[in-house]
Amino acid sequence: MRNVLTIDLDYARSYEQKLKIIDIFCKILKSKSTIYFIQQHHAALPLIQGDTHLYNIDHHHDIGYSDNPYQHLLQTKNVREGNWILHSIMNGDIKRYTWVANIDSDFRNHHVSEPIRKLESFKKTYDLSEIDNVEFEETIICESHDYEQSTPFLFEILKTLHKKFKGDIKKPYITNEYAELVFIKD
Repeated sequence: MRNVLTIDLDYARSYEQKLKIIDIFCKILKSKSTIYFIQQHHAALPLIQGDTHLYNIDHHHDIGYSDNPYQHLLQTKNVREGNWILHSIMNGDIKRYTWVANIDSDFRNHHVSEPIRKLESFKKTYDLSEIDNVEFEETIICESHDYEQSTPFLFEILKTLHKKFKGDIKKPYITNEYAELVFIKD
């Protein structure tokens, strides 16, 4: 099973959280993890393939926010930053999901749809040490400046650190990270 870490910078609401994210990122720089930078979280979809345990440090769970996220996604087939994880679970790519949330992150019972209940593992935690002893094949840093206005500065700091210690920045190929992705199953 592949371990993939996504860090949505909207998680970092306080200066202490921002410093913790920088600390986590510096540890990842020393590892063999391939690091990608994206602007919107659903741009991570091309990188989440196969048998994956996704660790997501994020203010949002990204499993859908409508009254019935599963039915909504089945009907609209529109994948966005708020439901991309649900899509990946429905696609069979995510088998385990660990969400490191903020204490004030929005999470309600109706967000947990049938595909979430069928995961091998689903864990919501507030403890960043949950990732301390995990080796990640990929790490995806998401700017999400629409949700927290200070994220562009933190995003640029992390990119600068990456360039200094690892070299060129990697991005998945998506022509418009702000567009909804529409998936039509045959």
